[in-house]
Amino acid sequence: MDSDVVRRLADIARRAPSADNTQPWRMEWDGEHLAIYYDTARVAGKTFPADSPGTLLSMGALIESLLAVADSWALRPELELAQRPGAAAAAPFARIAFTAPADPEAITDTHPVTLRHTNRGGYTRQLLPQALVAELTGSRQGAARSWFSQEPAARARAADLVKSASRIRFRTREIHQWLSASLRFTPAAVAAGDGLDVDTLALPPGGRAMLHLISDWRRLRYLNQLGMHHLLAAIDSAPVRAGPGLLAVIAPAEPQHSIDAGRLLARQWHALNQHGLAVHPYYVVADQLARLRSGSIPPGLEPTARDVAAASKDVFGLAGAETLHMLLRVGYSRKPAKSALRLPLERVYRDTTRS
Repeated sequence: MDSDVVRRLADIARRAPSADNTQPWRMEWDGEHLAIYYDTARVAGKTFPADSPGTLLSMGALIESLLAVADSWALRPELELAQRPGAAAAAPFARIAFTAPADPEAITDTHPVTLRHTNRGGYTRQLLPQALVAELTGSRQGAARSWFSQEPAARARAADLVKSASRIRFRTREIHQWLSASLRFTPAAVAAGDGLDVDTLALPPGGRAMLHLISDWRRLRYLNQLGMHHLLAAIDSAPVRAGPGLLAVIAPAEPQHSIDAGRLLARQWHALNQHGLAVHPYYVVADQLARLRSGSIPPGLEPTARDVAAASKDVFGLAGAETLHMLLRVGYSRKPAKSALRLPLERVYRDTTRS
């Protein structure tokens, strides 16, 4: 396989979504396989660890993006997934081989992957067409499946879940410090290509000042004694209640199923953006469910987390070992959104045949 083709493939696929735009991956091409690693040196301690559901979800989204583009280029990709992805941070999560030679006429930078973006702004009340709803809800990847609703009652119940989970989130030091470290307030910071450009957050008037105010954990901890976490959670959940549509990605919690969930998430996101719809991801409920399973909910907040877990089963129709992996607010946006930047390709991709 031509190394330049693999480089172009990696350049397109690196637009995959990740928690707080941390882009926790490192891709390496050795002439035979494109391997996907967790970039321990760059992101360890700044975001989810290698074996966490949040990282696995991001890796699954990257894998799906790579496979989708490679398929469209007729490269006949073959995926080799690690037996327990993320169990060893130094080992690859997956390797991809390309079994067909590159046809220059099939190689193009135009692909739905390039359209994927987040829009946290306001949406109209226009509902999604039923044909698209059927397509979304009928799509599966391994053990991962989708749930979708445009019903006001379902949105209200999901918004209550987001509100409860956010009350935990804003009282969890680790999550808050990761978020604060990811915020990019200045043009120079944004230009680095990672983290959250605050101009992409669709903040209300005074929102930027509010973020500055609460970015210090000690200050937020004090403000929480005055009920700040209730206000922040209400703000966080309000768009979910407004809708108009909600799409949930559901799968069992095992690592390989989390990868499946990430792949399905990316596929659905690509389809939604390709159809002209806006997408706003909410990981807060899934994160609290994962923290409850791992025993990392802050002391005293476990009852709230257990209530979130119980309500999630009812709202999303979870069965057996299933859990929520991601909730998306979807709809037609009132105005275009500013897209977040990505790290330079050289920071996330290496061709070892040219080292």
